[in-house]
Amino acid sequence: PERKRLRCSSVPDVSAETLLPIGPSSLDGTDHCDTSTLTTTTTTNTATTTTATPQASVVGEARTLREVEEEEAEEEAHKNVQEHERVSVIIPVHNAALYLRETVESVLAQTYPLSALQVSFFEDFSTDNSAKLIGELGEELQAKGVHVVVRSNEPSLGGRGCGFAKNRAVEQSNGKYLCFLDSDDIMMPQRIEFQIKAAKERPNAIIGSNFIRIPEGSTERYTDWCNRLTPKEVMTHRFREVTIIQPTWFMSRETFNKVGGYDESYPKCPEDMIFFYAHLDRGGELYKVEAPLLKYRYHAESTCKAIHRLTLLKIRSEAFQRQILSQWSEFTIWGNGRDG
Repeated sequence: PERKRLRCSSVPDVSAETLLPIGPSSLDGTDHCDTSTLTTTTTTNTATTTTATPQASVVGEARTLREVEEEEAEEEAHKNVQEHERVSVIIPVHNAALYLRETVESVLAQTYPLSALQVSFFEDFSTDNSAKLIGELGEELQAKGVHVVVRSNEPSLGGRGCGFAKNRAVEQSNGKYLCFLDSDDIMMPQRIEFQIKAAKERPNAIIGSNFIRIPEGSTERYTDWCNRLTPKEVMTHRFREVTIIQPTWFMSRETFNKVGGYDESYPKCPEDMIFFYAHLDRGGELYKVEAPLLKYRYHAESTCKAIHRLTLLKIRSEAFQRQILSQWSEFTIWGNGRDG
């Protein structure tokens, strides 16, 4: 039978610009084939013939080491996306130029692979520098391997509010999981890593977490109450208040779609509370990671301050009727407070 032998020699380590032949030869500087001439000896039972293959036939199929490294990095990124489910970070933006860079930097600090993250910005007719800043930050995210989607509201529509902006940001994203992040808040590095683990274990749940209020001391009583709630108490206290604050929400897209998105009434619409109770109406669950995974910013321009407490009371009492009183034939009111 025919046998082929390649005459090879050792060559020194290669630089970033050295041309390397495509094939199985290693990059460690040993046992590389001599590319000046490849001599092939064909042995048969009757004769031996020697032919020379010119260098061009090998170099013509060559790549630089940099190209090899870039291809390997691309393959590694693809592998990360396959091994880690894509998470879309939902960031609605309205006049957030003062805080937005710090918010985006907290995305880049995540321990979850950046190549498996997508950031979806929806810019809701800001009058400050937010739109320009989104463009700059989007480029920085993409340079780190994060997929970015950006859309702005039509100027003729004006600002449409939080519910509208969140829904548009979700619609234009494609991650299996949704991580909601307000444009003035800061995620702790392990937020996505911890919450996606909880979401996979509880696919029908809104996953929340404890939080740190900034500036320190803001809404101290409310912060202390929220953070002391156990995973069981986030259900039993649900009619007193939204027991998992919306800026910490994380859930599957399927869970979000069951509700059908946020209420888009504007202004003075508690879209988070309406979604919260609609989720529970459909048999949804609640779960909280008992670790502070978010720095939750308080400032005077917060939209939730514009909502009257009687509006909130009406939504809570109607949810209580649907989920509790409708199950009972009779009941007794034992005590009441300011709101009855």
